Amino acid sequence: MVDGGVDILMVETIFDTLNAKAAIVAIQEVFSERSIELPLMISVTITDRSGRTLSGQTIDAFWASIAHADHFPSG
Repeated sequence: MVDGGVDILMVETIFDTLNAKAAIVAIQEVFSERSIELPLMISVTITDRSGRTLSGQTIDAFWASIAHADHFPSG
């Protein structure tokens, strides 16, 4: 996608931080290899009124787990 000229990357429908972190690391490696940087958006899936992901994390815990990544809007 990067080679095709996208303007933004979106990691979406993430339900646990392990998948989110893996995607973030892979994206950062591509950015480093190509000496580029694009906006990164992350979308998390909340399962019900409990405000937790499918893996049981609260949104606060999820956010704390990915806060190190240089991204913008998360939802």
